[in-house]
Amino acid sequence: MGAGRPREDREIIDGVVKEFLALCAVPHGSWREGTLADLLAGRFRDRGWSVSRDDAGNLRADIPASPGREEAPLVALQGHLDMVGDKTAACPLDLEKDAIQLVVDGDYVCAEGTTLGGDDGIAVAMALALLDAKDIPHPRLEAVFTADEEIGMVGALAMDVSPLKGRTLLNLDSEEEGIFTVYTQPDDVASVAEALSAKYRLLSAQVEMVPQNYITLTDEGDIKNMSKMLEMFDDNEDVQNVWHNWENEE
Repeated sequence: MGAGRPREDREIIDGVVKEFLALCAVPHGSWREGTLADLLAGRFRDRGWSVSRDDAGNLRADIPASPGREEAPLVALQGHLDMVGDKTAACPLDLEKDAIQLVVDGDYVCAEGTTLGGDDGIAVAMALALLDAKDIPHPRLEAVFTADEEIGMVGALAMDVSPLKGRTLLNLDSEEEGIFTVYTQPDDVASVAEALSAKYRLLSAQVEMVPQNYITLTDEGDIKNMSKMLEMFDDNEDVQNVWHNWENEE
């Protein structure tokens, strides 16, 4: 895919597309990622990699570094296993057990009568293509694939992150092609930004507070007070940033 790209870029992209097309053959809508997770776990174990699954369905694999990159800092690659499984009224497929029907038109891949699952199948495909590439040197990697993201980040919120070893995480679930979100420890932001800026154009590099969990307010008085407090902060010119873990459904 990607006409006009350098040959090596096209080979990489073709590898990603090959992995993505294979994923599309396995139903993996939210709550139904088990078969896909089993296949990936078996594939990783066949390569001798350490694999773990938790009760929420999250999948983690530990991939050794390429020769000569053993001393490089570990990097985590993150995506989610599930897709939004939806179809037109006329589509006869049962998305719980049937593979989606693909239409390949030149450099474009579409689905016939259903959602395609590019979110976030392309992230899983990118990670798989990298892990299997023999000519792309990489440090030790953690592949972290979460479950049921599309219905409220269920797997991510239930995940015990303590076993994760990476201080830098590459989030492959981006809304725009060619844009990646990198998470790292607060103390490492400056050094990671400096290293990335040597080869890539940074859109931003900043410290943000990311909640480990969210709360839902049900009492109308609590909701009113919380909304009023946030409005007060927003109107205060001395307040630069406000972080909270209120899951506002409005």
